[in-house]
Amino acid sequence: MKKSLIDSILDIYNDYRILYLWFGDEEYADVMKVVLRKLAMIVNNDDKVMFKH
Repeated sequence: MKKSLIDSILDIYNDYRILYLWFGDEEYADVMKVVLRKLAMIVNNDDKVMFKH
C-alpha cells in the first residue's frame, strides 16, 4: 500500500515537472513543492498524512 502511494505521488510530481519545464508556470513549481512535502511525510511515517488529489 505505501509503495503504491509513493509511486502515485512520484507520478504526480513527474507530471507537474514536465508541465513546468514545458510552460515555465510557477504554479506548477508550487505544486511540485507541495507534492515533495507530502512525499517526505509519508516516507518519514507521519501518521497524520492525509493525501488528497
